[in-house]
Amino acid sequence: MKFSAPEQAAQETALLKRLGEIERAINDLEGERDALRRLIVKVRRENLWQRDVTRKNSVNRILVESEILEYVASFRTKAIGSQSILTHLHKTHTTLKDATFRSYLHRLHARGLIRPRSRGHWVHRDFANVAETASPPTPL
Repeated sequence: MKFSAPEQAAQETALLKRLGEIERAINDLEGERDALRRLIVKVRRENLWQRDVTRKNSVNRILVESEILEYVASFRTKAIGSQSILTHLHKTHTTLKDATFRSYLHRLHARGLIRPRSRGHWVHRDFANVAETASPPTPL
């Protein structure tokens, strides 16, 4: 079966589009794999399983909260939005519900580990004062 030039171009375009979708999916999966590997190393390093936890979901809470802290701290003085944090967490904690995530943020804020910069935007406590007291750049 022979295709005309426009049909061949359309077929090639469709195949290239599908190939691009597959490449993006592979990249996403590799990102998830790498995040899970980091999580395993972290669990081993921190011996979370040997901590005195009172409830079975405490281990998961500790993991998620520490990941939130690390992610927020990685932005240093820049405030990061709750939705960005949740999107990052969904790479390794795919079943994390929004309400649970918000309760984790509330716990971290209540303990003074993160501070709100504006509605829905958070900064790590180590960088909160630096960011708040930093003066804007002077014009030239």
